[in-house]
Amino acid sequence: MIVVEESLEELFNLIPDIQLNSSVTRKPIFSWGKQEELNRWVKTYKSDTYPLIWLLPEVDTHNVLSDQATRRVVLILATLETRKELFNQQRWQGSYKSILNPLTDYVIQALQNSSITNIVNSNEIQVFKEPNYSNREENGCIDQWDAVRIECEVVFYNNCLTDIKWR
Repeated sequence: MIVVEESLEELFNLIPDIQLNSSVTRKPIFSWGKQEELNRWVKTYKSDTYPLIWLLPEVDTHNVLSDQATRRVVLILATLETRKELFNQQRWQGSYKSILNPLTDYVIQALQNSSITNIVNSNEIQVFKEPNYSNREENGCIDQWDAVRIECEVVFYNNCLTDIKWR
């Protein structure tokens, strides 16, 4: 049986380092789960959590005859940004231009070009950008983020993962 979370972790481990600032690069961190798990994760790993790729729970549909799984993949890509006073244009130049937009491109490339996944309709990938994201008042995320939400239908194959040529 294909375990989607394991496949995505293996795939996203191939993503190149992301330049966080002029002197720091870091591999994106991948994990998954509900809001409670996310908050435990953020409390435990603090700033070492970012940039974050978080998979939200969804149903996996397994085709036992073809050894494939299909899933609506919903990912939150986030970086820590605690300066609430920043306007969106400043966030765009900081968080989005240097961290979140490149990470979004890498995630989409990984899902489209890997040997273990394929986006079902690569012409219809939903990307939602949400600067200054937090919903603490609703028992939501405990950190202040700039974030991107990616949604697409993905087929997972029971193949060996091969390297990806990044653009």
